[in-house]
Amino acid sequence: MLRNIHYQILLLIVVIVALIVATFFTYPLKAAQSPAGVADIYVNGNLLTTKAQAGQGGHWLVSSAPFAAALNARFTYNRSTKTISVQRGKLRFSCKVGEARAVINGNTSRLPTTCQQANGQSLVPLRPLAQAMGATTGWQAHAQIITVSTQQMVRTQVMKVIDGDTLEIRWNNRNERIRLIGVDTPETVHPRIGEEPYGREASNFSKSQLTGKQVLIELDVEPRDKYGRLLGYLYFTDGTFFNASLMNQGYAQMMTYPPNVRWVDLFRALQTSARTQARGLWGLPSEVVTVPDRTMPSNYNAKSGCANPLIKGNINSKKEKIYHVPGGDYYNITKPEQLFCNEQEALNAGFRKSKK
Repeated sequence: MLRNIHYQILLLIVVIVALIVATFFTYPLKAAQSPAGVADIYVNGNLLTTKAQAGQGGHWLVSSAPFAAALNARFTYNRSTKTISVQRGKLRFSCKVGEARAVINGNTSRLPTTCQQANGQSLVPLRPLAQAMGATTGWQAHAQIITVSTQQMVRTQVMKVIDGDTLEIRWNNRNERIRLIGVDTPETVHPRIGEEPYGREASNFSKSQLTGKQVLIELDVEPRDKYGRLLGYLYFTDGTFFNASLMNQGYAQMMTYPPNVRWVDLFRALQTSARTQARGLWGLPSEVVTVPDRTMPSNYNAKSGCANPLIKGNINSKKEKIYHVPGGDYYNITKPEQLFCNEQEALNAGFRKSKK
């Protein structure tokens, strides 16, 4: 009997110690898995001056006033009732400071964390507010970037993945080929170039992520290229921005053709992040492959480009920046890494004219 009592006491002590250890290690792990610090916010391609803040439970909070302005919405704060309100046309969102619920378009909904008032800012959970205003939101890990789009999108299905940046989707009751805007994955099926280093990895990634999936397509100024292909930005139904993911994870480089430059600033930031941290193709050793630098110069504003830029800028294996004009010997075979409206614009960006 005494032995059984000692055994039960010992077992109880072991259980208590196990619970203490589990508690001690579980909470730091949860915090480590949650978003930390702050994150940049891009709304329709524009970087906001305000940043998202990591709140309780790893949910992002955003200052209501500047975020509402970026969404073309109106923000108000009622001091007597401590109510934060945002309105965009018929879309409405309101919550009270200290409460984890909101009235969204006439219906009461639970929020992942409370609305707050701190340092003169009205903070609300970012995703519920954005979605209440009809926006699509996504998260880019590593780079600590949140994307928000209020653009009209078309829901469709991916029928086939050709390579990393080219797909077939269902469009207007038929299959159509679409080229993802702003990103360029290494080639795998090009008739002249053949397979480039990291092309197979990029193609396999796109196939594993997209084949047969329901997706959302956002168009830009020009919906098609000269080959008749659709040009678009692709999102998963949960809001994840796939073009951005290709860039962020190092499966693609930036390749921008005006006037489709809505997200060019985001792509530049993601490429810089991937390159700095040697993710994906940026981690390949230089003796295996020399990755051409297709980064847009920081002093070049693609959004001010003309409607039909014809001058092709290219960076060769010696890192020389060369531009080609129509009629030049190499113009037709040059794959442009940047396009210019005139020769002076190319010269200002640090390019020299081709000798032939």
